[in-house]
Amino acid sequence: MDVRAWLLILWLLTLAALVLVGWKARDYRNTALSAMRRVDAISERFTKTDFYAEENRRWRESGERPDVVFLGASITKRWDPEGKLGPLKVAARGVGGQWPSHYLLRFKPDVLDLAPRAVVIKACAISFRPGVDEGGLRDAMLTMLDLAESHGIRPVLATSIPVREDGNVLYGSGGKILDRTVNDAMVPWNDWLRGLAAERDCGLIDFWRAMADERGFLPEALAADDIHPNAAGYDRMTETAGPVLEALLARKEP
Repeated sequence: MDVRAWLLILWLLTLAALVLVGWKARDYRNTALSAMRRVDAISERFTKTDFYAEENRRWRESGERPDVVFLGASITKRWDPEGKLGPLKVAARGVGGQWPSHYLLRFKPDVLDLAPRAVVIKACAISFRPGVDEGGLRDAMLTMLDLAESHGIRPVLATSIPVREDGNVLYGSGGKILDRTVNDAMVPWNDWLRGLAAERDCGLIDFWRAMADERGFLPEALAADDIHPNAAGYDRMTETAGPVLEALLARKEP
């Protein structure tokens, strides 16, 4: 084989290597960009405080204030009780994927700055997933309760609604099913809220008792999926919240 043939082979091999490196680099870049987008999304979900900036601005500029702010995660975000609670003016402030420790970061713009008469605080099932600090959840709830009371806002604690039976399973690393379930954390949490409401003489909306079946799960008739209520489930929530809020707000201001 002459020199020109060897040079051609060498050139083709070099070209193939460059193409491979370029392909790998593009693949790495796409993977890195995808990872960065996921980090940005997670960071925004957990640290952003202006999800409802425009809605809050309209409330402030109107010269009015909501009677009730509902503070929570995805279930609260999907809930629209406006017009279904009699004359009460409502502001729903739910952000999917958050738990009470994150609510605390946006408590000022979403609650204190609106100066509602009452705030309903409810944790969703995501609060009871692996890696969520139970002590941090309780500390955040206590802090929000103190902040509300110190600003003349009546705090209302809401028990978490049950998950459907297929939503009770928790998975660890590698997809391994854990011995611990959602209810193992949610049931004690709800018991703690009931005790706290009695101790602090604040309102309690017991969604769990209003919606759980005899086995402690969200029944199919009230479920849109393994975690969220359907239209009938949200109607049940509204029916449960109404009398509590009516009675609480009828009380003389503290």
